[in-house]
Amino acid sequence: MGAVAADQPECSSRSSSLIFFMAVLTMVFWSVVAYISFTTRGNISFQRNLNCKAVAGGAVTPSFDNGFGVDSCASDHICHDKGMFTTLDSSKYKTFEVVHGETITSSGVGNVDLLVATTQGKPRVLTLRNVHYIPQQSMSLVSVDKAISGQGFDSPDFKNLTWKADDTCTLKILKTNSTFMLDASVKYWSWTKSGVHKQH
Repeated sequence: MGAVAADQPECSSRSSSLIFFMAVLTMVFWSVVAYISFTTRGNISFQRNLNCKAVAGGAVTPSFDNGFGVDSCASDHICHDKGMFTTLDSSKYKTFEVVHGETITSSGVGNVDLLVATTQGKPRVLTLRNVHYIPQQSMSLVSVDKAISGQGFDSPDFKNLTWKADDTCTLKILKTNSTFMLDASVKYWSWTKSGVHKQH
């Protein structure tokens, strides 16, 4: 009995130490999660449903003013220019939390067609679906996460400035300063009450 009684405090001490150690690990884990969430809060990420299809002829003339940034932190595709949308449903919207706890609500969701340059030298039409229209944003973004999880894109190769969409389509990426953009141009559309009409 004496031996048993002597062992119990030691066992209890080990249990207390283990519980304390696990509590510290849990606190560290949640601190890291909170830090990552806070530091990436201002980035709205890309959305899924990309489709890369062939197009006949034509050269791609990239424009950094109207281009789409490749953002690995974005949660959804976003576009700041209504004229880039081929379709737009103004009844659909989403509220995004940005820096300092502020929020921005999109003004619609639709599709955008991009004429993208490929490493094969053949331009392709890349359709971005479920793109959120946010006119308050300074630039448009493609979500890397949504492209990978929704359409099977590979991770972008920022070193070689390429992004593989599938076995027949590898997109070119442009870099200016620290910003990565798709090498692409956008067809502009004019909007009327009766629908969308292509600008000439």
